[in-house]
Formats: sequence, structure tokens, C-alpha cells
Amino acid sequence: SPRFLYTDTLFVQNPVTGPKHDFLLKRTDKSTLPPIINAIETYRVNEFLQSPTDQQDVDAIMRIKSKYGVKKSWLGDPCAPVN
Repeated sequence: SPRFLYTDTLFVQNPVTGPKHDFLLKRTDKSTLPPIINAIETYRVNEFLQSPTDQQDVDAIMRIKSKYGVKKSWLGDPCAPVN
């Protein structure tokens, strides 16, 4: 049984592949109730096909931002497709 108010982490060196992943939760031999799960987090590493923003582009955008007095923060590459 897990310790009260503690978490467990499962990490796999070789990533699993495929469109579907199954998890099985089993009760311990001493348990009289089925297992419960409060939360689960899964992460997937994505490889971006587009190249990173060129530093000269960043410099040009910052000069434009300064010239026009833009005070808001810009996030991401403004030239990247939205979808």
C-alpha cells in the first residue's frame, strides 16, 4: 500500500508507442476494498518540425517593439502558424 499523502512516480526509459495505453490497478492481498486513484499525469515529448526562431529575427522584432512602444509581452514566434 502507498504511504498516506505520498505519491508514486513511474518512469520508463524506453517510451511506449501506439494510440492506446492500458493501466491496471490491483488491490493488495491485505486490502478488502478495490484500489482508488485520485489523479494521474502523463507526459509526451513532442518533436517540433519547425526550426527555432533565428536570433536576427528576434533582434528585429525587439527593435520594432521598442520603436512602437509595445508594452505587452509576446509569447512564441509571431510568424509561426496558429494551428
